[in-house]
Amino acid sequence: MFLRTFEEAVFQVNSTFEWLDTGLPNITTYETYFDDSLFDWVLVLRGTGFGTDASAVDVYVDDILQSTLTCNDTTVTIQITQTLSDKTSNVDVFFPVGTPDGEGIFIPNGIDLAPMMLQINP
Repeated sequence: MFLRTFEEAVFQVNSTFEWLDTGLPNITTYETYFDDSLFDWVLVLRGTGFGTDASAVDVYVDDILQSTLTCNDTTVTIQITQTLSDKTSNVDVFFPVGTPDGEGIFIPNGIDLAPMMLQINP
């Protein structure tokens, strides 16, 4: 003899999920250059809605947290202090409100950080 018990509840709430754009920051372009005063590479992100608090922006290159130098509503400047390679598309950007739109911009070409000779001592 088997005892069969179950309860089947009817879900009475609309289960359709709709994403509402809440005005996330948007990265539109980026560039890298070597800064002679820092002796490091600098990554510049351009776009909209970045805010002004540089300490609230986290940028990871090759899963290593980098130093955010400046931030305004349209530009974020990051000092690349350490990476695992000289060319990577593993760049993650986090703002206080979340991951920005346009973060996938790094995937096709990545960032190129060619080794630079800093000094020659005789």
